[in-house]
Amino acid sequence: MMRAIWDFISSLKNSFRLLMACVVFFLVGSVYAMNNYEFIDSMNSFTIQEWMMSQGAARPGITWWLYPLILSLFLLGVNTFCCSLNRLAQIWALRNSLGRRTFLLRISPSMVHCFFLLVMFGHVLTSALGEWESHPLAEGGQVKLGSGEILTVSYISHAYYGDDTLMNGRIARTSVLLRDLSGTEIPIEYLKPGSYGGYELFLNMVKERKRDFLAQARIQEAASEKDSCNKERDYKTDNQGGQRLMLLAIKDRGLPLITTGFIFILGIMTWYFIELGRAGKEEEPRNQQE
Repeated sequence: MMRAIWDFISSLKNSFRLLMACVVFFLVGSVYAMNNYEFIDSMNSFTIQEWMMSQGAARPGITWWLYPLILSLFLLGVNTFCCSLNRLAQIWALRNSLGRRTFLLRISPSMVHCFFLLVMFGHVLTSALGEWESHPLAEGGQVKLGSGEILTVSYISHAYYGDDTLMNGRIARTSVLLRDLSGTEIPIEYLKPGSYGGYELFLNMVKERKRDFLAQARIQEAASEKDSCNKERDYKTDNQGGQRLMLLAIKDRGLPLITTGFIFILGIMTWYFIELGRAGKEEEPRNQQE
């Protein structure tokens, strides 16, 4: 009985079925995300369980696909783990009869599966235990992180495109300097985040619908009735009214596992294909002699 259950859980046919189920639910979810972009995008500001209880539960007609997707991913992870154990046990039993290179070549795909599970677990940690904070920035102001640390905004500097470009008057680069209570400086720019107290610190701009920048009145365009991700947006700055520069403080607890897993996967697969090529070249002279 237990053997039959184990064979069912570790079945490659079930691997294919679960993979296809994930693909289907991802495709369905992408359609809902395109047509309800603002709502789905709010998921990035919560842990998955917080969002599903507060936002997702309020609109089940839009989020129904997420529950079977999570279940399919979980079952795929269990299936991959069981398949990998089966394969590792079979190869390990033959380790004395196989040469070292053959043993490593045969075990490499299973090791890739194991590190793939590590990557999946890292994504679970990120989704369930990650922290995302958003704080407005004003020169001379302070930012209090969720862990209690206080950062002072020493200065905010904007560099603009020149009058000889089509982007004249728009921001080319923004630099922000933060200081903690001990005087430690944390410089931040777009695409150049800083690190502090376990947080990754990013700059962001609050986005509003694009306006006709040639018009003096700058009248807001009517909101589109259809909510989609294909919205043109204009990054607002202080001189356009209101403080819009934001600090994103993120604690991604799963990132070390995700990064480690991908590094080992790339390393193992690179070695695997190089050695596989060498083994094939060594077999050619033998085949010709025969």
